[in-house]
Amino acid sequence: MHFSGNTSGANPQSSLIEVGNTGILYGVTRNGGNTSDDLGVIYRIDTTLNNTFTVVHQFTDITGCHPISSLVFANDLSLFGSTIRCSQFGYGNIFRYNLSNHIFNVIYEFADIANPNSLFLDNDSGLLYGTAGVGSSTFYGSVFTIDVRHEIPSTTFKQLFSFNYGTGAFPSNLILVNNSLYINTQIFGQYGAGTLVKMDRDGENAKLVYAFGRDKALGCCPWDNLY
Repeated sequence: MHFSGNTSGANPQSSLIEVGNTGILYGVTRNGGNTSDDLGVIYRIDTTLNNTFTVVHQFTDITGCHPISSLVFANDLSLFGSTIRCSQFGYGNIFRYNLSNHIFNVIYEFADIANPNSLFLDNDSGLLYGTAGVGSSTFYGSVFTIDVRHEIPSTTFKQLFSFNYGTGAFPSNLILVNNSLYINTQIFGQYGAGTLVKMDRDGENAKLVYAFGRDKALGCCPWDNLY
């Protein structure tokens, strides 16, 4: 499969997800699409039908643009994702794509934090957690949550935590493990090369688990997903 940079999209920067065990994959591209503005797409690959490729949504200024976070799959046959630009305030949004009726909806538009770049869905509670590259109280990024099962999800949006120089900056991914959130940051922290931070689900009791950079052989500046 080669992305053309036109209607099929360009610059896929996030992981593919499989819907159940169906062999059907979904992903996003940061760029490409029908519009001349190069705003990105959601695409589908059916591995059971010779890897048939289909674009299911073209992003616009209204629906958000330039998605970079991986999609997440909900048990109600919905996909959730985020964009980092466009939408009402220009800072991106959180969206739902219904796999049953193929309807795309924006469920939250960012206004005071920006650049949402990773998502994790707890299917048991319906809470969607995410990180944003810019926080409202600091420029170092934040952690947020939203209840996607609520009748009006946007009313449940909460910013849980704002990063600072000591805890690291520009969070790149997060995961929920044993009722705690674990988040990587790309820079800053004790040695300037990023961190791994643990906190409660409500953003309280944040603790530094590891500071990258003391030993360069052990890596720095974590970016990709935690598993």
